[in-house]
Amino acid sequence: IEQGSMGVGVRYSLTFRSISWRNRAATCIIGDSNTGGLSFGDDPKKSFGRALPGRRFGAPLIKDIKASDTIGYSNVVLMVGINDLKKDNVRTPGDVRGVFNNLTSKISSIQTSNPKARIFICPVLPTKLEELNRKGVCFNRMIIGELIPSNFGVTFVDGFQNFLDENGLLSRSLSRDLNRHKRPDFLHLNLRGLARLGSLANQSRDIRGERGSVLPGPRARAVHATVYTAK
Repeated sequence: IEQGSMGVGVRYSLTFRSISWRNRAATCIIGDSNTGGLSFGDDPKKSFGRALPGRRFGAPLIKDIKASDTIGYSNVVLMVGINDLKKDNVRTPGDVRGVFNNLTSKISSIQTSNPKARIFICPVLPTKLEELNRKGVCFNRMIIGELIPSNFGVTFVDGFQNFLDENGLLSRSLSRDLNRHKRPDFLHLNLRGLARLGSLANQSRDIRGERGSVLPGPRARAVHATVYTAK
């Protein structure tokens, strides 16, 4: 407002706003059914609590990831890939690379739509199937060895080796015995497993910053991050 420009009897209203620190933690989780138990809300006993506002978007397959869903979020967590790898036509390392290339393409789309977002990529969880685990290990090594070193906007979420049993398979104590069709379940976490997955999301300061913690910090970017070993 220039000096002398205000007429007599004219009133101006000025509004000053501050952006809550919570906005820096606005997070979307995009993932398969194992992320379905990760909840956002106000109750810290049933969700991430008020300190972490956000939303979960289901994406059973990599093709289901929508870059537009990430717009407006500061942090994007991706946990998807196992359903792509278990397809019958994914048999060789070359086939696994095709799945990996689809993932990197989706990440590029996210970074185009939301260039300021920090992206956190989870490895595929181990399963109770040795052959599927071999494909998972191949896929995770591509993430660690190729994606992480070449894309500084992506952070690897370490700690998934803690889901393994002594045989290198998904621990039965952390997973369901039967699926909803009463058939053996080789993939899905039980409540205890979901609690462990949630604890991985609360072990450092990268998303919440000084106010709290959600996902593994900068050290998780290291290329030497742990990959579970298939039998």
